[in-house]
Amino acid sequence: MIGTISRGDVVWASMDPTIGREQAKHRPWLVLSEPPLHRARRLLIAIPLTHTDRGWTTHVNLTPGEATATVAMCEQVKSMSITRVTRVDPTPYPTTLVDRAHEILSLLTGGR
Repeated sequence: MIGTISRGDVVWASMDPTIGREQAKHRPWLVLSEPPLHRARRLLIAIPLTHTDRGWTTHVNLTPGEATATVAMCEQVKSMSITRVTRVDPTPYPTTLVDRAHEILSLLTGGR
């Protein structure tokens, strides 16, 4: 059983089967939603992570200055069932980086 999942946590989940350019396979996801949603709906909102830094404006480098980048792909946001989660990494990302990903999502969806 997966314990409490919080905003900024990295969870591992498989989204297969996928269609087209959706992120596939068992991979890490950065959680953007809060525990009340997780408890009430058994859903979480997350964005997939990759080690390929393309420098796109829709991406947030979560490990600046490190040799291997971990990049959040904000354009691939997804709502998923908590039952897809197989693991929660022990160290969440800082709020400032999660907030940056949320700002990009806001811009992508017409927010200000």
